[in-house]
Amino acid sequence: MSRLTENILSSQALCLPLPEEVVYEILTWLPVKSLIQFSDNTFSLISSIEFPFKCRRITGFCNGMIYIYCVGSIIYLCNPSIRKFKKVVGTCLPDSLNCAHHVTVGLAYHSQSNDYKILRFMFNVHRVSTEERVMSVKAELYTLSTDLWRKVVISVDSLSKSVHNIDATPCLFFNGGLHSIAYTPDHKFILSFDVNDESFCEIMLPQNYLDGISLDSEHLVVFKGLLALIVFEQSGICYIWLMQEYGLVESWTKRSIPVSGIKNFFGCTVNGEFLITKYSPYGFLSCDPKRIILLDPESLNEKKILGIPGNADVTYTANLMENLVLLNEVNVSSEDET
Repeated sequence: MSRLTENILSSQALCLPLPEEVVYEILTWLPVKSLIQFSDNTFSLISSIEFPFKCRRITGFCNGMIYIYCVGSIIYLCNPSIRKFKKVVGTCLPDSLNCAHHVTVGLAYHSQSNDYKILRFMFNVHRVSTEERVMSVKAELYTLSTDLWRKVVISVDSLSKSVHNIDATPCLFFNGGLHSIAYTPDHKFILSFDVNDESFCEIMLPQNYLDGISLDSEHLVVFKGLLALIVFEQSGICYIWLMQEYGLVESWTKRSIPVSGIKNFFGCTVNGEFLITKYSPYGFLSCDPKRIILLDPESLNEKKILGIPGNADVTYTANLMENLVLLNEVNVSSEDET
């Protein structure tokens, strides 16, 4: 074979298209904004995002997606990295729960199917004479790929009575499951929902962990890669309970740190720092709007977060992750439809 022929064949080989799986792998390493520049959605890069929602409240964040709960039980899925949102409509639960007094939600990413799921608990409280009667909690599950809700039964083999209350805070997504503090008439525990097989199970809380404590607040979080329960006592002590082995009640360990003046606890960073606001040193009942800080529970050092205007509207924090979910979605709100 002549050198000229070899050069021609080499040039042709260089021009051959890459396999689709190789192209996909390369594109996954590029920033989202760089990818959008080659789509029809370039305008979103230079326009400010506007979410025309009434009474908007962020109640969940997972893998780059935000869950917003609005007045009238209207909810939206939003992708802030590409400025897209989708109205999630409908419910499969009875009409009596459409305006439920108590709603708890959780947003999860199902890695096996590259899909998102929303778990929603709803229940009403009915008063009979001077006694309070609570209906059993009902649950439904939404899947983004099908755009449908379906009922899920809260069945836990280890429980002798039905769940009648769930904390209103958003469910914690960890280890492939959504977690909430739940109650039966005589039992308090962590209710876990496995996103993969869509089953519920019980995770025991630390035994007698509230004995002798004047509870101010408690929060399920991920602390340095472990499931954790953060308990704030009114006297200014914070207890950090860590589950060293997921699901094993005997693996709970406890440590305590002195804290004071904490008004709001938003969660933990990947490094285990607390993101909090504190009461103003000039008046215990007034919150200093500029003191959004990181608290290191190891050293107790505090660091102010720069670039975030501290005010009463700060209600939720999350680690930002970019993706292209909802890229082809048309932004339509309930206000646009009326």
